[in-house]
Amino acid sequence: KFSSHIHAVDAWKLEEGSRDVVVAVIDTGVDATHSALSANMWRDPAIRSKAVYGWNFVTNQPNPTDEHGHGTHVAGIISAVASGTAARPGVSILPVQIADAQGNTSAQSVAAGIRYAVSRGAKIINLSVHGAGYSKVEQAAIDDATRAGALVIAASGNTGSNADRKSTRLNSSH
Repeated sequence: KFSSHIHAVDAWKLEEGSRDVVVAVIDTGVDATHSALSANMWRDPAIRSKAVYGWNFVTNQPNPTDEHGHGTHVAGIISAVASGTAARPGVSILPVQIADAQGNTSAQSVAAGIRYAVSRGAKIINLSVHGAGYSKVEQAAIDDATRAGALVIAASGNTGSNADRKSTRLNSSH
């Protein structure tokens, strides 16, 4: 019997997912050629001349790759064919690269990535980044996304710090 702490089988009884559900993975990019992910990659319906499956805000061009691996890992948890949490039948993964191969990013890139995802129809935004603390620019983008009806899910503790402690919030590295 399948056992899970997240009770995926119980969730699948309510909703199995749909390719019409766009989940943005705002991270280090996604390996769109990965055998477990390629079938679930979002494609921009507005661009017919070539396949565009996301945006790289590091290089400012379409179709982000993942030289770091973290974004591909996150996408696999969300929608890997036959094994991801939402993989029955799967959701469309919209990769938005806001971090370079070392994981470095900026608040402006994060905000631009959120806005891009919303403009492309993402209703779920997975935001797995780290930073130096509160950012008005990022908060404004998150507020805009939620007003547009998107659910923004942000990781906590990516730098191994405790965000509940004031001293950690003020001294965390970017």
